This record gives sequence, structure tokens and C-alpha cells, in this order.
Amino acid sequence: MPKKIASGFKAAKSRVTVLLGGNAFNDFKMKLLLIHIAENPRAFKNCSKDNLPVIYKSNKKAWITSSLFSYWLTNFDMLKKNIVKKKLKF
Repeated sequence: MPKKIASGFKAAKSRVTVLLGGNAFNDFKMKLLLIHIAENPRAFKNCSKDNLPVIYKSNKKAWITSSLFSYWLTNFDMLKKNIVKKKLKF
């Protein structure tokens, strides 16, 4: 029997990409980079994206692009330099 799909029904295409980063000793972890389709999702209606425990970015297909990766990696390099200045293990 073939599956019957209700007319007017469209499957949701919600996509999320998450980028993780840290060091081998597991004592330094970067903020997650979360990429979603919506620039201003309803779930974040009453809160600021700057106060989230992740770096939130949006993209039409929720894919990681070279510009988003460069942004994340630049942020990582700045954190790494601050850690070296404070003489912490990296």
C-alpha cells in the first residue's frame, strides 16, 4: 500500500548546524557556533542573542560557509591569544 499524504501538508525543513571547539586537555572549551535558518526565531522573542551561551548566526540553508567559519576561527584566535597572555595551558 502506498503512503497517503494529506493534501496541503508540507514537511518541516528545520535545520541546525553546530560547530564545537576545544583543546585536547578538555580544560578549554569555546562557545558553540549555532547556525539556524531564522535570523530572529520566535523562541528568542524576548531575549537578546548576545546573552545566549552560544554564538548564534543565521544562513538561508543553515550551512556553515567560509565567512561564518572565518568569523568563528578569528574569535577562537583572539581567545587563544588572551589565554597565552594569562599564562594558562592551551
